[in-house]
Amino acid sequence: MTVRPLPVTIDVLKLVDRGQELSGTLPLRQMTRLLENLVDDQGDVSVVLIFGRDQGRRRVVTGRIQATVQLTCQRCLRAMPYHIDAEVALGVCRSEDEVAVLSEAYDPLLLTESPQRLSELVEDELILALPTLARHESAPDCRPVSVTFGEAASLPDDSAPEKPNPFAVLDVLKKRDDS
Repeated sequence: MTVRPLPVTIDVLKLVDRGQELSGTLPLRQMTRLLENLVDDQGDVSVVLIFGRDQGRRRVVTGRIQATVQLTCQRCLRAMPYHIDAEVALGVCRSEDEVAVLSEAYDPLLLTESPQRLSELVEDELILALPTLARHESAPDCRPVSVTFGEAASLPDDSAPEKPNPFAVLDVLKKRDDS
Protein backbone atom coordinates (compact mmCIF):
# COMPACT_ATOMS: atom_id res chain seq x y z
CA MET A 1 0.00 0.00 0.00
CA THR A 2 1.64 3.20 -1.24
CA VAL A 3 0.68 6.48 0.39
CA ARG A 4 0.16 9.11 -2.31
CA PRO A 5 -1.42 12.54 -2.11
CA LEU A 6 -5.18 12.20 -2.13
CA PRO A 7 -6.98 13.67 -5.13
CA VAL A 8 -9.36 16.59 -4.68
CA THR A 9 -12.07 14.97 -6.82
CA ILE A 10 -12.77 11.34 -7.61
CA ASP A 11 -14.81 9.39 -10.13
CA VAL A 12 -16.27 6.72 -7.87
CA LEU A 13 -17.44 4.43 -10.70
CA LYS A 14 -13.99 4.41 -12.35
CA LEU A 15 -12.29 3.73 -9.02
CA VAL A 16 -14.69 0.82 -8.38
CA ASP A 17 -14.10 -0.64 -11.84
CA ARG A 18 -10.32 -0.46 -11.29
CA GLY A 19 -10.53 -1.85 -7.75
CA GLN A 20 -8.43 1.04 -6.53
CA GLU A 21 -7.44 2.01 -2.99
CA LEU A 22 -6.90 5.56 -1.76
CA SER A 23 -4.99 6.30 1.43
CA GLY A 24 -3.58 9.46 2.90
CA THR A 25 -4.63 12.47 4.94
CA LEU A 26 -6.94 15.43 4.48
CA PRO A 27 -6.85 18.62 6.57
CA LEU A 28 -9.90 19.25 8.78
CA ARG A 29 -9.98 22.89 7.65
CA GLN A 30 -11.33 21.73 4.24
CA MET A 31 -14.52 20.41 5.84
CA THR A 32 -16.67 23.47 6.49
CA ARG A 33 -19.86 21.60 7.44
CA LEU A 34 -17.96 19.53 10.01
CA LEU A 35 -16.25 22.64 11.40
CA GLU A 36 -19.64 23.98 12.53
CA ASN A 37 -19.54 21.27 15.24
CA LEU A 38 -15.88 21.68 16.24
CA VAL A 39 -13.97 24.04 18.51
CA ASP A 40 -11.17 24.53 15.96
CA ASP A 41 -9.95 23.41 12.53
CA GLN A 42 -6.64 21.92 13.63
CA GLY A 43 -5.60 18.43 12.61
CA ASP A 44 -5.84 15.95 9.80
CA VAL A 45 -8.08 13.06 8.88
CA SER A 46 -6.48 9.72 8.09
CA VAL A 47 -8.29 8.08 5.17
CA VAL A 48 -8.16 4.55 3.76
CA LEU A 49 -10.84 3.82 1.14
CA ILE A 50 -11.09 0.69 -0.98
CA PHE A 51 -13.26 0.85 -4.09
CA GLY A 52 -14.48 -2.44 -5.50
CA ARG A 53 -17.26 -4.99 -5.65
CA ASP A 54 -18.60 -7.31 -2.97
CA GLN A 55 -19.57 -10.99 -3.32
CA GLY A 56 -22.89 -9.97 -4.88
CA ARG A 57 -21.01 -7.85 -7.48
CA ARG A 58 -22.42 -4.63 -5.97
CA ARG A 59 -20.25 -1.53 -6.22
CA VAL A 60 -18.96 -0.70 -2.74
CA VAL A 61 -16.57 1.60 -0.92
CA THR A 62 -15.09 0.22 2.29
CA GLY A 63 -12.33 1.37 4.59
CA ARG A 64 -11.61 3.44 7.66
CA ILE A 65 -11.54 7.13 8.52
CA GLN A 66 -9.77 8.34 11.67
CA ALA A 67 -9.37 11.76 13.24
CA THR A 68 -9.11 13.46 16.60
CA VAL A 69 -11.31 16.54 16.78
CA GLN A 70 -12.04 19.13 19.47
CA LEU A 71 -15.68 19.25 20.57
CA THR A 72 -17.42 21.35 23.21
CA CYS A 73 -18.41 19.30 26.26
CA GLN A 74 -22.10 19.96 26.84
CA ARG A 75 -21.70 19.48 30.58
CA CYS A 76 -18.85 21.89 31.35
CA LEU A 77 -18.69 23.87 28.05
CA ARG A 78 -14.93 23.32 27.72
CA ALA A 79 -13.07 21.88 24.74
CA MET A 80 -12.54 18.14 24.78
CA PRO A 81 -10.70 15.84 22.38
CA TYR A 82 -12.82 13.22 20.66
CA HIS A 83 -11.30 10.39 18.63
CA ILE A 84 -13.24 9.21 15.60
CA ASP A 85 -12.50 5.77 14.19
CA ALA A 86 -15.22 5.19 11.60
CA GLU A 87 -15.62 2.04 9.54
CA VAL A 88 -16.78 2.88 6.03
CA ALA A 89 -19.22 0.54 4.27
CA LEU A 90 -20.96 2.33 1.40
CA GLY A 91 -23.02 0.87 -1.40
CA VAL A 92 -22.66 2.94 -4.57
CA CYS A 93 -26.05 3.90 -6.00
CA ARG A 94 -26.86 5.88 -9.12
CA SER A 95 -30.59 6.30 -8.43
CA GLU A 96 -33.16 6.32 -5.64
CA ASP A 97 -34.38 2.92 -6.92
CA GLU A 98 -30.94 1.42 -6.23
CA VAL A 99 -30.96 2.95 -2.74
CA ALA A 100 -34.30 1.26 -2.01
CA VAL A 101 -32.91 -2.22 -2.74
CA LEU A 102 -29.48 -1.71 -1.16
CA SER A 103 -28.38 -4.31 1.36
CA GLU A 104 -28.62 -3.25 5.02
CA ALA A 105 -24.91 -3.99 5.33
CA TYR A 106 -24.18 -0.74 3.47
CA ASP A 107 -25.04 2.90 3.82
CA PRO A 108 -26.00 4.43 0.46
CA LEU A 109 -23.58 6.60 -1.50
CA LEU A 110 -25.92 8.24 -3.98
CA LEU A 111 -23.91 9.64 -6.87
CA THR A 112 -25.48 12.97 -7.75
CA GLU A 113 -22.50 14.46 -9.52
CA SER A 114 -19.32 13.23 -11.09
CA PRO A 115 -16.57 13.80 -10.28
CA GLN A 116 -17.24 13.99 -6.56
CA ARG A 117 -15.15 15.90 -4.00
CA LEU A 118 -13.31 13.36 -1.85
CA SER A 119 -13.34 15.71 1.15
CA GLU A 120 -17.17 15.82 1.03
CA LEU A 121 -17.43 12.03 1.11
CA VAL A 122 -15.03 11.89 4.08
CA GLU A 123 -16.77 14.82 5.78
CA ASP A 124 -20.16 13.07 5.57
CA GLU A 125 -18.74 10.02 7.33
CA LEU A 126 -17.13 12.15 10.05
CA ILE A 127 -20.35 14.06 10.71
CA LEU A 128 -22.24 10.77 11.09
CA ALA A 129 -19.60 9.56 13.58
CA LEU A 130 -19.94 12.57 15.90
CA PRO A 131 -21.71 11.95 19.20
CA THR A 132 -25.20 13.33 19.66
CA LEU A 133 -24.16 14.84 22.97
CA ALA A 134 -20.45 15.46 23.58
CA ARG A 135 -19.39 15.00 27.22
CA HIS A 136 -16.17 14.21 29.04
CA GLU A 137 -16.12 10.58 30.11
CA SER A 138 -14.70 11.08 33.59
CA ALA A 139 -15.67 13.50 36.35
CA PRO A 140 -12.16 14.95 36.95
CA ASP A 141 -12.02 16.09 33.31
CA CYS A 142 -15.44 17.67 33.49
CA ARG A 143 -16.10 20.49 35.92
CA PRO A 144 -19.53 21.99 35.33
CA VAL A 145 -19.52 25.75 35.22
CA SER A 146 -22.01 27.84 37.11
CA VAL A 147 -23.33 30.72 35.10
CA THR A 148 -25.33 33.66 36.39
CA PHE A 149 -26.93 36.18 34.12
CA GLY A 150 -27.29 39.67 35.58
CA GLU A 151 -30.23 40.57 37.81
CA ALA A 152 -32.37 37.69 36.52
CA ALA A 153 -30.10 35.25 38.36
CA SER A 154 -30.35 37.00 41.74
CA LEU A 155 -32.58 35.61 44.44
CA PRO A 156 -35.84 37.45 45.11
CA ASP A 157 -35.58 40.26 47.62
CA ASP A 158 -38.20 40.23 50.41
CA SER A 159 -38.43 44.02 50.30
CA ALA A 160 -39.32 44.10 46.60
CA PRO A 161 -42.99 44.83 45.90
CA GLU A 162 -44.99 41.82 44.81
CA LYS A 163 -46.26 42.02 41.24
CA PRO A 164 -49.95 41.32 40.63
CA ASN A 165 -50.84 37.96 39.17
CA PRO A 166 -52.00 38.49 35.55
CA PHE A 167 -54.44 35.60 35.93
CA ALA A 168 -56.21 37.04 38.96
CA VAL A 169 -58.93 38.39 36.63
CA LEU A 170 -59.74 34.85 35.57
CA ASP A 171 -60.17 33.84 39.21
CA VAL A 172 -62.70 36.69 39.70
CA LEU A 173 -64.63 35.63 36.58
CA LYS A 174 -64.70 32.04 37.74
CA LYS A 175 -66.12 33.03 41.14
CA ARG A 176 -68.89 35.00 39.37
CA ASP A 177 -69.89 31.96 37.33
CA ASP A 178 -70.02 29.77 40.44
CA SER A 179 -72.57 32.01 42.16
